[in-house]
Amino acid sequence: MSIKKVLLTGVIVIFCLSCAGIAHAKKSIRIGYLAALTGPGAAFGINMLQGHNMAVEEINAGGGLLGRELEAVVIDDAGDPAQSVSAMMKLVYQEKVDIVIGGWGSATVLANYKVCEKAGLPYIEIGASNPRVTRRQNNQWTFAGLQNDEKQAMVISKIAVDMGYKKFAFLHDSNDFGVGGRDEFTKGLARYHLKPLIVESYQFGDKDFNSQLIKIRRARPDALGLFGTLVEGAAIAIQMEKLGMDFPIFSMAGLSNYNYIKLGGRAVEGTICATHFSRHLSAETEAWAKRYEERYKGSAVMPDPNTAWLAYTAVANPFKRAVKLAGSIDKKKVRDALRKVRWREYGQNIDNHFDKEHAIVKETIVVRIKDGDYIPIAQEKP
Repeated sequence: MSIKKVLLTGVIVIFCLSCAGIAHAKKSIRIGYLAALTGPGAAFGINMLQGHNMAVEEINAGGGLLGRELEAVVIDDAGDPAQSVSAMMKLVYQEKVDIVIGGWGSATVLANYKVCEKAGLPYIEIGASNPRVTRRQNNQWTFAGLQNDEKQAMVISKIAVDMGYKKFAFLHDSNDFGVGGRDEFTKGLARYHLKPLIVESYQFGDKDFNSQLIKIRRARPDALGLFGTLVEGAAIAIQMEKLGMDFPIFSMAGLSNYNYIKLGGRAVEGTICATHFSRHLSAETEAWAKRYEERYKGSAVMPDPNTAWLAYTAVANPFKRAVKLAGSIDKKKVRDALRKVRWREYGQNIDNHFDKEHAIVKETIVVRIKDGDYIPIAQEKP
């Protein structure tokens, strides 16, 4: 693999060429990838990039697609919406990629998808769960490879209520991801004529949550709905433990990254959340997780198979199948093929596909942290 880095207006652009003896007479198929590779969301972005590159390498090792090598064009958007728009414009108009597979954070994807829509370029986003990503008028080119908050919340809220919890407090990130999780979980509880006792928020990147947690403790809930990502989530769990707040955390997939367990330690034990992947579902999922961890065991960021799988499967399944079905890399033909393809992921019991809004249809996996691992407790069909 050869890597070239270019510094442009503060954004690192990386061109990754996975060479596997494929004839270079044909132009490569260029896959754009953008996500936070620096900043608070870097663990997610780097883990997804690992899965992305692993899929590209394996496809190239098998002869590529349509006799052409895959080439990944990677840009760090630092998880910032404004930078993400600039990064997407570079991918689309300067690098002239054939498709974009990436995007981390609802706020960044809700900003950058407009570039692809205007340009008429297929975009499989793999890191934004706010339903507004696809639930909007005239969505033509954007596909959500990550199950949205509505679907996750319906399952998680049912499990929480079935377990006997009725007095919920909410603590959420004030960004689009956190607000989306809060709103969808509120709808989920409403089905049981329940509503949160108290709702508190914080800013992405905050470190001290004692003020919000003391208010929550006074409300005497029996469970916390926590809607955010791993760095803040782990810090909240640790501060809850110090304040003697001994009740469970329920969340979406933002906390289903092993770096959450690494940061939170014993304080995150018992957390229940949705996830995109679990190594414990089948022999195939365990084998893939081991292969991935071996491939990236020297990474500065701890490899996380739950997050890496999002990018791996997006490249290896819907993208690869759509290109084969289209028989071309023509953007409209690939877009139309993405609307038709179906695939069965490791450990799943149904065929995945994109619905009429381009949102992914798949099973919801629910896990609980026990003894430092994510243990599956439910697998719900759509």
